[in-house]
Amino acid sequence: MSLLPRLSRRPRLYNCLHALGVVKAYSQTHPEERACLCHHIAKAKAAVEIGTFMGLTAAEMADVLPADATLYCVDPYPGGGEPLQQIALRQIARAGAASKVRMVRADSAGAVASLPAQVDFFFVDGDHSYEGLAADWKIVRQLLKPGGIAAFHDTARAPEAMVHSVGSIRFFEEVIALDPEFTHLETARSLNVIRRNA
Repeated sequence: MSLLPRLSRRPRLYNCLHALGVVKAYSQTHPEERACLCHHIAKAKAAVEIGTFMGLTAAEMADVLPADATLYCVDPYPGGGEPLQQIALRQIARAGAASKVRMVRADSAGAVASLPAQVDFFFVDGDHSYEGLAADWKIVRQLLKPGGIAAFHDTARAPEAMVHSVGSIRFFEEVIALDPEFTHLETARSLNVIRRNA
């Protein structure tokens, strides 16, 4: 088992090691899921990520965005989360994508005033509880434009999602997957991708 997941529970130490280049940013998104996200975000002008953590996924997505696009990274970084935010900012800068990223330190509901009224792409990887995804889904429904794409991490029944994501899986199956305004595009491991009907 990799040392990074255990080390990520010690954010101050992780931040120091990341600053020195000893460790890379850690993400629970699988490379296959990140490739799927990069495919779907590539033409977006206004994109939102809910749940940025160490910024690895944000850096990869921002890298493929058009030069004039913006990725809004929404994360409250609660309870002394400054070291994690510093890692994210550094990771995005190292990827050469800082000019395309705007950090919004808030939960999804608190971030709405800082987000565009029409969003082309959402990646939701925040609170994996039933109630947490319900709150994020409300924002997606409010801001995602017709034809826009939304991707939801840990909402498909993949082994890596089952331990901590029962609530988000259930909410996706019971609510999001049944919404007639949206069409399911694909599933990549634990990631579900949908498009708002035009």
